[in-house]
Amino acid sequence: GRTKTGNFYVRIYDSNTKKVFSKSLRTQHRTHALVAAETLYREKKDKLMQGVKMVSITPVEMVDMYLEARSKERTNIPKTGLVNKSYERLVHQLGYWKRYIAFLKLERVHIEKIDPDIGKDFGTWILNQPKEYYANKPRSRETINHIIAATKKMYRDIGIEEKYITYNEFPKFKYLKVQPDNAPKRDVLTEQEYNEITDWMNYKYARGASISELEAVKRRVFALYFSINYNIGARTKEMLGIRWSDISINPNDTAANKKVNRVIRIHPENSKTGK
Repeated sequence: GRTKTGNFYVRIYDSNTKKVFSKSLRTQHRTHALVAAETLYREKKDKLMQGVKMVSITPVEMVDMYLEARSKERTNIPKTGLVNKSYERLVHQLGYWKRYIAFLKLERVHIEKIDPDIGKDFGTWILNQPKEYYANKPRSRETINHIIAATKKMYRDIGIEEKYITYNEFPKFKYLKVQPDNAPKRDVLTEQEYNEITDWMNYKYARGASISELEAVKRRVFALYFSINYNIGARTKEMLGIRWSDISINPNDTAANKKVNRVIRIHPENSKTGK
């Protein structure tokens, strides 16, 4: 009762961790203060012994903390950190958790006080949300599972590693079931189909009688782009980053092959794999 307000405070010291927890009990009544202090002691003593932080954060604060930490890993070279597009995807993924928490009206509740079972319905909730794009197509269950995985990693990296919660307070997430699909993600042209497409591009598409000279040049460039793209298997970003200085002759080729073959170098910072 020695403060300006006259309220009682509780002070808990843990000799093992050498940490102190202090908090106002918001009452001037001694008996009420003793009851509140006893309750807090039971709650906080176990956490102090486990080394868990006494300062609490909300789910929204945790998302912001995690994104700030991951933003420091951003780099232009793949596989050495987080490239900008991956960071943007992470921001988008964790945005679903923020909206889910807002939907449950838990934005201001501390993460250790939230029922761990809330994670079980997270995937189903996303599945039932209206889509902004391609509204006629159902949501991808694989994509939703990636969002759940990103959210779990955030809880591990911030909640557990930074000692804001214990494993008992870690949300229980439930992944959506996905039908096995062994089909290739993209169609692959047969040799005959490839020859027919390139012949059509070179001799018909780029030589139309009714097109302007500028349009003919654009189509010819696109035909060459397609041929290089399909033959070397480069991604669009890799293709757009190729410069004349990246194209060379293979010194180990035969004299005949040196006339037709070329080596194209993809720089690590322009490659998805960072190689």
